[in-house]
Amino acid sequence: MHYPLAQQPFVVGHWATVIRALLIATVTGLTLAAAWPSRCEPAAPRADHHQHLQGPNAVELANRILPSIVLPDDVARLLHEREDQWNQASALEKLFTESSQVFTGASPGWAQGARRSAEFLSRRFARPYRLTPTAARFDGRTGWVTGYYTRGEGTSATRIGYFHLSLEKADDGRWHISSEAPIFPGPRVARVQDARDLIQYLDAAGIRFGVVLSEAYFFDSPKYDVADRLDKFQPGPVAIDPDDPGPQA
Repeated sequence: MHYPLAQQPFVVGHWATVIRALLIATVTGLTLAAAWPSRCEPAAPRADHHQHLQGPNAVELANRILPSIVLPDDVARLLHEREDQWNQASALEKLFTESSQVFTGASPGWAQGARRSAEFLSRRFARPYRLTPTAARFDGRTGWVTGYYTRGEGTSATRIGYFHLSLEKADDGRWHISSEAPIFPGPRVARVQDARDLIQYLDAAGIRFGVVLSEAYFFDSPKYDVADRLDKFQPGPVAIDPDDPGPQA
């Protein structure tokens, strides 16, 4: 049955609401488009709520490493051969057991067998390095050695990674590597950061203020064993003049 349009108030009201909403959305969109800037500049926060300065004492604490140890002569000989033949797959293969494996970090995770282990290691490093042992244990014909992959000498030495070697002694009395697990990168190297460094960092980011928190708690942390910790820091607030920050704060 057909009804005149005037007798359909629900339908008329419904479409009137839809048309009104479309008109409002269109006008609002045009208004926002006209008011929105053609180019949005990134906004920097006015303040950085958490920053630290790192003095020489804090850097020394952060850069602590394990001391090297002296290995038995036959084990030390194996590590020297491993270093000297670092990129020679055929020579490295002779240092590994037939069932050895090397951690690759990529699927499936391990290079298995002496040949594949040697091939992986011969391509893993771009330049020579040393194996610096920091701990070891031997029990009959098995043992393990852990330490750092190291480049450089003395104070300029860099620990580029960590290693774990599992060893087995063959019937001829020579040690061989049954597994090697390289882990990268090595220990993070902290550097002195004074007030000038921090202000330059904040300026580069467009940040006007920074809250500098003390690092004194480092020396009282159970993570570290600092005997003379009270001598490592000087408590008390220090004001930083932005125009003349000085070397330390």
